[in-house]
Amino acid sequence: MEALLLVLVLSAGDPGSVGAATAVAEALRLQDPRARVLLAPDAATELTRRGLRDADLVARSERVLVETAKDLHLVIVRIERRQSGADQLIEVDLWSGGRRDGMSAVSGNPDKGGVADPLGQAIDGARRLLREASHDPVAAAEQADRTFLRRFADRGDWAGLIQAVDSRQDASPRLRCAAIMARLRLGDRDGAAAALTALRTVAPDHPLVREAAAALDSDAGGADVMRDGATGDDGGNILR
Repeated sequence: MEALLLVLVLSAGDPGSVGAATAVAEALRLQDPRARVLLAPDAATELTRRGLRDADLVARSERVLVETAKDLHLVIVRIERRQSGADQLIEVDLWSGGRRDGMSAVSGNPDKGGVADPLGQAIDGARRLLREASHDPVAAAEQADRTFLRRFADRGDWAGLIQAVDSRQDASPRLRCAAIMARLRLGDRDGAAAALTALRTVAPDHPLVREAAAALDSDAGGADVMRDGATGDDGGNILR
């Protein structure tokens, strides 16, 4: 039977991390025998083929979220084992479906209920993260959109957001609506109206069409809450 998941298990590269990654990979193979679980060097080769590097995993780059949102059969796991004071620490990060989850396993004094080696905890944690990983295409697409928008909204780059959305033929209604809001922030009401017309053409029944239309109707070229950044937020702002 064709493997349902491709699981790339990578590590920090030191002997302790490599050993922990090997144990985690074996546990994940046992948990899902249909999955194709790769360790280094094959996992690193596949990561590079997808345009990613270990540095992207360490930095928890948005690029990793986008890649796993695009391919719902892809799971990326990174293991790092290190010393933290007198304790051993194993960190497990897992990317799947456009999101990242993680856990830390820490050794402790066995006389006080701790464990001498946190590897068992790390294995159990990795297996739990894989079980709970999201492979829902709708949720993954929404997460990818939010990640894409956050790149611009966090630095207030509304012009950059508009340009990026306009350059994407596959832009979702959420992204198109965000570009309309961005135009209103910049005072480009005519551009926002034209973008709303285009949005109505590709997604006439989408709920965000009504939100964009209401925003456009409320804007009279003066102090608009979306353009001028008022502090109030009812949770409905597509740019947040």
